[in-house]
Amino acid sequence: TTKIDGNKKIYNYKAEKDTSVLIPINYNESLVVKVNDKEVDYKLNVYNMISIDMKKGDNKIEISYEYKNVKEGIIISVISLVLLFTMYLINKKK
Repeated sequence: TTKIDGNKKIYNYKAEKDTSVLIPINYNESLVVKVNDKEVDYKLNVYNMISIDMKKGDNKIEISYEYKNVKEGIIISVISLVLLFTMYLINKKK
């Protein structure tokens, strides 16, 4: 089964044996993959999808995106807006 929760996609998968599973999500450097609540490595596979190693039994796969450099982007945007507003005020006085 598949469930979407915000920026997470959660799969429940029952493996008959230790295996590798191809997940239909395009590879992205921001992906974080957890299997049974433990972060795991994943491999880039066919057609730019990811594959994950699974242990035999019931597995909960959680895939989410962690956006990197968000704080830096916000800081740069705020500084840009302050500078733009300052330039506006300076030009308005002329």
